[in-house]
Amino acid sequence: MFKFVWASVLKPADDGRLYQKMGLTLREVFAGGQFHFVGSARQTHDQPEGVVFHPIYSFSRRSLRRLLANVQFGWLLWRVRPDWIVVATVELLPAVVLYRCFSRCRVVYDVQENYALNVLHTSVYPRWMRRPLAWLLRLVEYAASFWLSGYILAERCYAHQLQKLIAQKPWVVVENTCLPCVPLPQHRLQPEGQSAAPIVCLLSGTLSPSYGTEQALLFFERLQASCPQVWLWVVGYCPEPSYRPRLKQRLAALPQTKWEGIDYFVPQARIQACYTQAHWAWLPYPVHGAFAERIPSKLFDCVAFQLPVLMAENEHWQAFLDSFPTKVGLCVPFAQADTFDYAEWVATWQQTAFFTNSFDPAPVLWSETAPRLVAFFQKLAAQGDTR
Repeated sequence: MFKFVWASVLKPADDGRLYQKMGLTLREVFAGGQFHFVGSARQTHDQPEGVVFHPIYSFSRRSLRRLLANVQFGWLLWRVRPDWIVVATVELLPAVVLYRCFSRCRVVYDVQENYALNVLHTSVYPRWMRRPLAWLLRLVEYAASFWLSGYILAERCYAHQLQKLIAQKPWVVVENTCLPCVPLPQHRLQPEGQSAAPIVCLLSGTLSPSYGTEQALLFFERLQASCPQVWLWVVGYCPEPSYRPRLKQRLAALPQTKWEGIDYFVPQARIQACYTQAHWAWLPYPVHGAFAERIPSKLFDCVAFQLPVLMAENEHWQAFLDSFPTKVGLCVPFAQADTFDYAEWVATWQQTAFFTNSFDPAPVLWSETAPRLVAFFQKLAAQGDTR
């Protein structure tokens, strides 16, 4: 009987990618195995047969308690003694390497972030800390690479950004395509014909200045002057405790807003239910080194749910939007909220038709991506020890 351990730190033990997508997909392939999922507090109460959750982490992004994450994880590995480890965060690699020195298990690194770039280009850490921390993270990844069996890349751009790191091991791109938790709509939700009818815009997922949340709120504030019927729903989790009170105050001061979450993770099923009730999704990610080439997972979700998106201007995101046979969204300069011509833009998007053709969501669904993941693990299993 195979034992799998899937591990992250800041994400829930029943995370959408590690558990709901990859874990449950491989559970059908490795029938009869035990699947252990490690992370923070769970979002749901599901307990499928053969699945064990370990919500052992409970701290913020910059908490000193994160220094003990490896100790907790290492102790769990010695108790479970897995045959496979899928680790989704760089800080757990030291514990994995130590365990691998005394075990013949296979280790797969699920690269969900380019951590060094994230540290350099976001404001989570003080400026003086960013460069040495980025260097340390990359050093850990290179040092651990000898003990890894392979890599899963959550973004296509990682194939060239991390080319030297992954060159000597098998790797596969497994994007965060949409796994519907609620039924997909047959047609997109259209605003009602009356000019005064509400137009609901949805800002969901990670809420942080580094993810463009402040720019989105300023954009919404300015947009209301030209489009007074617009509403903003904010549904998601804020990983920065110091920003949460400020975000709540900001939302309370803005008319026609409502929010859910902020202090806690919002289950994916709830966010997807909001997709079916909104008219627009806002993805205001800033265009810098950490985000510029990535395709956000919410973009796959919104397209699958036929929810038009507003994204920051970026050639990579524009190319993705243009790859569909029908109009699925627009790029706007969220960063230029003070100088943007809202009246002209509102007139333009009100005349634009979205999802007009017979739309097939298959290319953005997890059911199209899963076979690639299964084939990769079957290949690793057939190779034996790939160190």
